Amino acid sequence: MSSDEVIIFIDGSNLYHSLKRGLKMKKLNLSKFVEMLTNKRKLKEVNYYNAPKVPAGTEAAEIHRRFIEYVKSLPKFKVKLGKISRKTKFCFACEKYSKVAVEKKVDVMIATDMFAAAISGKCGTIILVSGDNDFTYVVSEIKKLDIDVEVACFRNSLAAELRGSATHVITLDKLKLDETCKRKPLTELGF
Repeated sequence: MSSDEVIIFIDGSNLYHSLKRGLKMKKLNLSKFVEMLTNKRKLKEVNYYNAPKVPAGTEAAEIHRRFIEYVKSLPKFKVKLGKISRKTKFCFACEKYSKVAVEKKVDVMIATDMFAAAISGKCGTIILVSGDNDFTYVVSEIKKLDIDVEVACFRNSLAAELRGSATHVITLDKLKLDETCKRKPLTELGF
């Protein structure tokens, strides 16, 4: 297998919040974004992970549902959904407890699917779109199989350990992501 064959794993929530924080943008042409990441290499598939928006029945949940359906319709894209659970957290600033939504299962699904793709020999390069430190171990283990692992994220959301374990880092700050908003279809990232 050639290292020119690429499988991409996108942590959708991580990408959305990084775009919002890093570039103050909430729109992205995913097809163009993937094209930029692959950089003329052969794309085998794109795995997009997220969790359903809660509470169900709201306008935000409906927008997110339509977005997920759009992503499913893109060529070579597969969508895998975790779940959202409610957790009670204490806010030290306001000294009150409140319920917050917490994404569950998504990181485990990404790590498992990345490792499965690596041991199956489906590609020579894996691109992980996330800066989450939780992926450091799986990235290190995949590299032991002589598979390149590139991590794509914004500089301010890249965990130092993950940066050290990756074969290569694609710094999204340096890509011309605003150009991905110039071509149709523009799609809200679903929140």
